Amino acid sequence: MEKELKNSMAVLHVMNLLPNLSWCCSASAENESLCAVHGDACSPRDTFCLVKADAVKPLVRALSETDAGLAEAALTALETLLTDHSTQSHATAAIVDNQGVVGILQVLEKGSLSAKSKALDLFQKIIEHTQISEPLFQKSERILIQLLHEDVLKKKVALVLRQMSIIPEQSSYF
Repeated sequence: MEKELKNSMAVLHVMNLLPNLSWCCSASAENESLCAVHGDACSPRDTFCLVKADAVKPLVRALSETDAGLAEAALTALETLLTDHSTQSHATAAIVDNQGVVGILQVLEKGSLSAKSKALDLFQKIIEHTQISEPLFQKSERILIQLLHEDVLKKKVALVLRQMSIIPEQSSYF
């Protein structure tokens, strides 16, 4: 019960970071432009778009917060951008363009175990669809190799390192 309350408070904190939320399909003239991720598909009634609400950058900033629940809630929100396979490359680009890889690496380095697991899933999708800069690639390699020592995450980390061509397909980590 205490953990659920803490997670709910974290979600509320994330929502407070996004004071100027708008619906993709509202009738205002400022929302008539196409969404950078969803294009004109960003129009179903009652669908909220993080990109059009300019919520990606505040969510990325929330990843550097010390509250594990807040970082996890921000990761969960960012993951919603990646649910549609047809827009994943645009969604990952939006996250990368807003310095999302830096925030994800911070979670992988200092986050709780559950936040690290979510960050790892998000990072895997990002590197699957988008190139990251060489300095970030090297930093992520170092962090992921350190995570190989965490038994719970070992297999998932090894899969990401294999995807990055850091370790071979035939590895003892699998």
